[in-house]
Amino acid sequence: MKLLFFAILLSVSQLVLSQNKSYQLIRDKVNPLIEQKDYESAKKQWIEIDRIYRIDPQERFLFIIESLKNEDVKYFKANIKRLIKENGYHYFAADTFPENLSTINHLFLEKKIFPWLIRTSERNYPKWAKRNYESIFISKKVDELVTIDQVDYYLSPKDLIEGLSEKGLNKYKTYVEEQDLENIRALTMICIRNNGIPNHFENGAGIFYKLQLIVWHNLKTENNREQTWKFILPWVDKAYFEGKIDYSLYEAYDYWLHQHTGFQYYGFIPNAPVQDSIKFKDIKEKYNF
Repeated sequence: MKLLFFAILLSVSQLVLSQNKSYQLIRDKVNPLIEQKDYESAKKQWIEIDRIYRIDPQERFLFIIESLKNEDVKYFKANIKRLIKENGYHYFAADTFPENLSTINHLFLEKKIFPWLIRTSERNYPKWAKRNYESIFISKKVDELVTIDQVDYYLSPKDLIEGLSEKGLNKYKTYVEEQDLENIRALTMICIRNNGIPNHFENGAGIFYKLQLIVWHNLKTENNREQTWKFILPWVDKAYFEGKIDYSLYEAYDYWLHQHTGFQYYGFIPNAPVQDSIKFKDIKEKYNF
């Protein structure tokens, strides 16, 4: 799944602190223990972070999947119920259909937790939805953009592309670039309506991962990179300084700037020269990188 790959790619760096320190603390103190299969120690660290900081709902979801894997069903149920009530997570009978069985849904089946999840969702999700109809609208709009993005990148007929002349290929490339940039314009309008970039705290499960893919494809395109960043940066900054997202989009910008020019801006690429050495110290202090 491309979204999962992208999320994993962006979680690799251990270089910086977010304005919401829970992101980095989870990466530094919890995730290594999970990798070592020391769930009990990881849980102790998690509970301490959770006591002090406001944790991203998607980070909470990923941790309690580990709880379920380790038979800590009571902790899983308490936290998934919280996510259903407060953040609009939900599971219905359709999620058990073979075509909808993700790796996580397979786990729910294996642990025989689906009937309880469905009952809990049916009781609580409608209440959340009634209070958060605007978030549902925003989520649907982001899903529409992701669908367009996926069609352009992964569903284009291979035989058609291979049969194009050089002129035809250039024309097709220009079309994809323009469509990608149109997605960014549409995402900017969503940010305006939402008064912020859609995020897991306010707009539901996985939404920030989805929009990251749209931004990533535009940063990847050299012709779109700077215009994309100009459109989206004010909204990225706003959410970052409010502690609602981590540093991953800044890291993505640095990655593609370096790929295209050999320079970086924010300081994520080891040993790479910075684009603006005069401003670089101020940038590091502003963002707490």
